[in-house]
Amino acid sequence: MKKIYLLGAAFLISLGITGCTPATTATPPASKPASTVEQQEKEVSLTIYRPTEDAMYLVPVTVKMKLKDDPPKAALAAMIADDRKQKYPILPKGLSVNTVKVKDGIATVDFSKELLNMDKSTTTEELFTAMTVNTLTEFPDIKEVKFLMNGKAITHLSGHSDMTRTFKRMNDIIKK
Repeated sequence: MKKIYLLGAAFLISLGITGCTPATTATPPASKPASTVEQQEKEVSLTIYRPTEDAMYLVPVTVKMKLKDDPPKAALAAMIADDRKQKYPILPKGLSVNTVKVKDGIATVDFSKELLNMDKSTTTEELFTAMTVNTLTEFPDIKEVKFLMNGKAITHLSGHSDMTRTFKRMNDIIKK
């Protein structure tokens, strides 16, 4: 009887050693859908504004671009890039948009420190303000725009406009 128990125990031990456990197959790691890993890029048309060559008015320009998110920031980046390609750009080299936050119809735009390098003329200041405001108010949820530079309020750009207030769309400067 001891032999049967010993044989049974030996059999069970041998099964344990040889791997009586179910075979595991390598399964690829579950991949997350692209929308959760990374926002899908989609092509959109955005309207930006640029000055006319005589710097008297603004004209709307439709740009097509691929973007992942934050269309208002992308529109301003496109506005800046478009200005740099013009015969007479008005925006300073290196200018960028840090953030655009929209709350209660007001877009708060935080520009980089290069904004300090903008020409100090009244015309340049007015064109920059109108370009930015009109580009952003193309979005239905934006009615007014407030300006910041590196996270801090701007009192004046070149001493001509009170930049502490919010600005509404400026239709009178758009060339008809």
